[in-house]
Amino acid sequence: MGRERFDGSVAVLCGGVGAARFLQGLRQVMSDDDITAIVNVADDLVLHGLRISPDIDTIVYTLAGAGSRERGWGLEGETWQAMDMVRHYGGVDWFSLGDRDLGTHLFRTERLSQGALLHEVTAELAAAWGLRLAVLPASNDRIRTMITTVDEGEIPFQEYFVRRRHDVTVTSVRFAGADGARPGPGVLEAL
Repeated sequence: MGRERFDGSVAVLCGGVGAARFLQGLRQVMSDDDITAIVNVADDLVLHGLRISPDIDTIVYTLAGAGSRERGWGLEGETWQAMDMVRHYGGVDWFSLGDRDLGTHLFRTERLSQGALLHEVTAELAAAWGLRLAVLPASNDRIRTMITTVDEGEIPFQEYFVRRRHDVTVTSVRFAGADGARPGPGVLEAL
């Protein structure tokens, strides 16, 4: 039985690894030109002075065929020498950034400091990886998922998920900045 093709356009609300895998499957039955990935930015963080967008990067790397199959995030064949040096100096090393992945964060941070908006930088990254489907940040505005825990009070999502390995009791979730945030360019049109 052959694979059926779907004609039309689809907007997919995306997180990271699971959404990237879903999009891989969707691309088998749809043209990239008809797919818009609207990606979560509430779990973005600043670390080592760099703006990191884990969900955007996971979507881009995976759809470009460059994502790590073993981990589900980051790049295939990554090395960790920069993080080894951070660890050597006693710096923050709980959020692992591969050597090649650091290049993405350096580029994003530089472009944002030059006045580019997140949706513009994301489009540049997707184009550099040869992607034709639209990858849109849900918002250009800063939104942060904040997790309130029993023992530590309120911590950012990545602290909860990566550093604490989501092994703490959660009492509430708050989306800091969401009240004033606006959808990114193209988001409402895609929906």
